[in-house]
Amino acid sequence: MSTFTSLMDSVDIPAAREGLNDAGWRIIGNIDDVAVLQAVKDELDRMATSPDVEINYGGSEHRVWMAHEKSDLIRDFFEFSNGVISRVEDEEHVAHNVLAIRNRALSNMSAELTQGRWHLDSLRRQLKIFVFLTDVTPDSGCFEMIPGSQRMGFKLEHALKGELVTLQDLIRNDGTRAYSHLREQLIERIVARGYESKAFTVPKGTIALVDTSSVHRARPCTSGERYALTSYYH
Repeated sequence: MSTFTSLMDSVDIPAAREGLNDAGWRIIGNIDDVAVLQAVKDELDRMATSPDVEINYGGSEHRVWMAHEKSDLIRDFFEFSNGVISRVEDEEHVAHNVLAIRNRALSNMSAELTQGRWHLDSLRRQLKIFVFLTDVTPDSGCFEMIPGSQRMGFKLEHALKGELVTLQDLIRNDGTRAYSHLREQLIERIVARGYESKAFTVPKGTIALVDTSSVHRARPCTSGERYALTSYYH
């Protein structure tokens, strides 16, 4: 089945590049076939029972890594993502991972489960493609980012203040950044300066391209559920 790859030629590549450079994100397509979305969701539920699944946030989040090696449907998403990123970057790229993720409502609203989620993946540009398999609401653990925070000027300003990087980040030679929580107070100051957060509250089937060197998080899932696939690129 080539549901995802059949959308390849419909992606507006110049608009995708513009969105990444300006805001750090762009909606690039939509899967209208609800049967396919349900089939991928069912496969995610099946894979979430495997012993190697990563479980977080008190058992409310299940992460299946290398999901494209475990499902033909997800393999099609992998091929689609590779094609899009290769066109956007104007050189061949292959995802080093596809994450299948399931978020369900938290068992409680403790600070341990709800705070410390803001972070950035890298100091250099890092692209991901998301497809949301279920309708995403403000309460179902939506992906949220701060548009404009992917720009190097923003990063340098805050890095010089010691707010985005650690000593270990500065000595890494591959441009990546180990996962590190950003303080809630920092996010509040950034928003107070005029940066508005963007919450991806979108209908199921939405496909988004995002530069996750921006400041971002998954909001706590307080009700409902969120299923998604994410392809990762260096």
